[in-house]
Amino acid sequence: MKFSIIIPSFQQGIYLQDTIDSLSSQNADTELLLMDGGSTDSTIDVIKANQSKLDYWVSESDRGQSHAINKGFEKCTGDIITWVNSDDQLAEGALTKVEALFKENPHVDVIHGDTYLFGPGITEGTKGAPNRDLQSQYLGKMAFPQPSSFIRRSALKGWNELVQEGLHFGMDYDLFVRIHLQGSKFMRVNDVLSRSLLHDECKSMTSDRKFAEDWLNIFKGVSASVGKKDLFETMCQRTGLKPSENYTYSSSLDVSDSVYQKATSYFLAGQVSFRYNAHDYDDVKKILQYLKNADREVFDYFNLSKTLLRTQIPGWLWFKKIAGKA
Repeated sequence: MKFSIIIPSFQQGIYLQDTIDSLSSQNADTELLLMDGGSTDSTIDVIKANQSKLDYWVSESDRGQSHAINKGFEKCTGDIITWVNSDDQLAEGALTKVEALFKENPHVDVIHGDTYLFGPGITEGTKGAPNRDLQSQYLGKMAFPQPSSFIRRSALKGWNELVQEGLHFGMDYDLFVRIHLQGSKFMRVNDVLSRSLLHDECKSMTSDRKFAEDWLNIFKGVSASVGKKDLFETMCQRTGLKPSENYTYSSSLDVSDSVYQKATSYFLAGQVSFRYNAHDYDDVKKILQYLKNADREVFDYFNLSKTLLRTQIPGWLWFKKIAGKA
């Protein structure tokens, strides 16, 4: 079983060596494809020092991360496909575990696990999909950390591109919801399969509003594909959310109202997180008030009562926003 691992890269030479080392040291049959967007920092020096570990590399101007991933996908020859960003790493022995699981479970198309979050000034810990309502989570959000996800090539039969280039922030959610909607089988693994470095320049730390917008537009398309357009529009009217794009999805799934409503709750919890970090407190308050009444279970699971309270304290959020600490 061969793993094709795409490494999209741009101006992250300071982190790239650790990424390559974590991939090349895996005890598995790997194909490493590094797609750099024309970096002018130390990236090329790192690449040249590691050419023997790379099966393919290129450094040229591209149209962004999604384009780089698709360029790598065109070159892939492996049975299992993923991408690992140039500031992330695979955990030691991750591919050995994943290979064994795929062999033991031939009906499974996607395996996903946890990631270990680390970086300067953050509280380190693990992140992964909660072991509950998984079908709803797959519909309503990017349920698991992308670096800890692995896809059988057979689940991508007929696909010319891996991700949509028009999506620069929600492309992983879009990818996995498309795979889920076509009826592919997912397996959650309670194990750390990757390490994600959080730093001041990474997208997940600087682009919350853009993530929120991409996820909103994607969930609109997902809702229509499973016959829940009316429920989605009602939710938007009550929360004030306004999607700006129309994405179309095909679905072979029969999604009940209860599964969809739970997916909506997980989607809204994600919107709260993004929009709170982006200081969109009026939006957060409306969403939380709706979610508290619609699904108290999810509201309490994510401990959102404290966030709602903060939106109701006059002057508190204004102070936090100005101080840059909220």
